Amino acid sequence: MATRPEIERSELPAVHGQPDVLSLPASGPVIVPGGGLMTDAVFARVDGDLLIELADGSRLIVRDYFNTTNPPLLATDAGAHIGSDVVSALAGVDAAAIPTLSSVGAPIGRVETVSGDVEIIHADGTRIDAEAGTLLARGDRIETGADANAGMLFADESTFAVGGHARATFDDLVIDPDSGAQHATFIVQQGTFSFSGGGIAQHDGAFVIKTPAATISVDGASGAGRVEADGGTMVTYLRADDVGHGAIRVENPGGAEVLDNSYEALTVDDYFSRPSGVLRLGPRDAAEHYGDAITALPDAHAIMPDSLLAAERGADPASRALAQVSGESGEAGFGADSADGPELENTVQVDRDTAFEIAARKAAIARAARDAADEALRDASEAEKAARAQAAEAGVEANQKLTEAEALRAQALDVLAESERRDQAFEQAIRDADQASVREQEAARAVAETDLAETQAAERLAAAEEAVRQALAAAEQARNEALQILEEAKAKEAAFAEAQRLAAAAHEAEEARALAVAEADAAEEAAAVALR
Repeated sequence: MATRPEIERSELPAVHGQPDVLSLPASGPVIVPGGGLMTDAVFARVDGDLLIELADGSRLIVRDYFNTTNPPLLATDAGAHIGSDVVSALAGVDAAAIPTLSSVGAPIGRVETVSGDVEIIHADGTRIDAEAGTLLARGDRIETGADANAGMLFADESTFAVGGHARATFDDLVIDPDSGAQHATFIVQQGTFSFSGGGIAQHDGAFVIKTPAATISVDGASGAGRVEADGGTMVTYLRADDVGHGAIRVENPGGAEVLDNSYEALTVDDYFSRPSGVLRLGPRDAAEHYGDAITALPDAHAIMPDSLLAAERGADPASRALAQVSGESGEAGFGADSADGPELENTVQVDRDTAFEIAARKAAIARAARDAADEALRDASEAEKAARAQAAEAGVEANQKLTEAEALRAQALDVLAESERRDQAFEQAIRDADQASVREQEAARAVAETDLAETQAAERLAAAEEAVRQALAAAEQARNEALQILEEAKAKEAAFAEAQRLAAAAHEAEEARALAVAEADAAEEAAAVALR
């Protein structure tokens, strides 16, 4: 896997395939695709862009990530988050500004102990193998191999150590006598680590250790922690009874918890998950979790609980004896020049009597260590026997559970087949129901049409009946009128007959009168004739 300086100095097109380019979201975190873990990722910044190379070699570019006032979080598909402050520290300085930087900045500390493969990566991208006396500057990153560890001493006399397969960046450490400013920020990306606060840690919130899941504030305290591959973090307060009391505050956006008693511990699953409630570890548990990092801590003999050191078999008794003499002589930390580097104190000097005393103490400690080893071997033998018995029982139980699992699998297959049959029947029932619903809708439309036709027919029948009634009434009226006219006609006919009769009688009377007149005329003429 490429390192940050390789990303910063290499041409991206030279890499097989093109990097995926991500844009900043309108809100929320930047989602890193692929579901990979970011604790093994390498971060860099170039011209305001964030470059990420994951463990599988794939590369991502987040455009303008550092050009925003408040860069967003990074999140994986699995839901793990890394805060923007951690991302900024891990990305280091802009590659374009590297030529203007000195190869190594002013020292803030030095490496005290090294075991295994340990590298220091400076801010300008140069890599060196760490060894005792190697100076550390702001922005340096330390990386350890699988079976390695390293312990460091810093200018404020704080100490820090990392175990195997660890990554940590010393982002900042400032001690300004003129302004009084004192603060330090270390970032642990992965692996086990241990720490003991120095002068800066005496100021509330001035010494912080950041992980992908939480921010750890060290207030005059010491302890150890572990960052898992998914970013999950475990922190434990570890402090000798005769050393000044302090506290460790663990916080993130989900909440905060405080540890202030030895062996108190908590876990943080994710950047947005609230730290768990305080739990308590035993010395053996603490040694199993953090042993490689505690062993490398330069002042572990003076800071860590005796019960933890007894449980940690890998501690070096001779170094404890030498450190004890150093503590009694009052010589420790920074202050004088040395051959290893300016501004760092010379190693502890002892005279001949002190050397004999150290040798005697080494012998006593070696005897105690041998006795402890014998006891440990006896414990290990008993534990092995118990483990073998438990393994045999576990084998029998495993075979039984395997048989039960096979039976359950067969039942599950039967249930699955039955479920498929039921699903098919259910789907057929749904299809039949849909067809029945269609037919029902068609029948409902036909009924509605029939009801409408019946209504219209009833209206037409009522209209016809009304017309017939009106016609019958009109016919009756016409009949009555006809009968009346007939009666009037009969009356007129009778009157006409009477008139004819009267007319005939009048005619006859007229004729009689005319005859009488004629007769009178004749008589008159006869009379006249007679007179003549």
